[in-house]
Amino acid sequence: MLSLSTQDKVYLCLESIDFRKQINGLIQLTQSILKKNAYSQNYFAFINKKKTSVKILHFDGQGYWLHQKRLSKGKFKWPLGTEDQINLSAMELQVLLMNGNYRDAKIQQDWNKVA
Repeated sequence: MLSLSTQDKVYLCLESIDFRKQINGLIQLTQSILKKNAYSQNYFAFINKKKTSVKILHFDGQGYWLHQKRLSKGKFKWPLGTEDQINLSAMELQVLLMNGNYRDAKIQQDWNKVA
């Protein structure tokens, strides 16, 4: 189970990638396609061409984690777009990984108590 906090930043690569790539290959894609620092402790999500599997790269300060989820049936509702990436909240990523449509989900906005 992937556990994210509301402060975590998530970047989705909209372009499908070759899933033979492992951590080093995904670090390179993070820098070349997403134009982000792979050491930033953000989450970077990638989809395969069939849209049946997702890989998430994350640096925790000591090393890299590589998470993968493969559906046994169906395809992920991966967003389309003309950009290379989109930003999601932690909750939107959880909805997407449960094979839901994060755009239709009724997710409460985060709030901070003003002192």
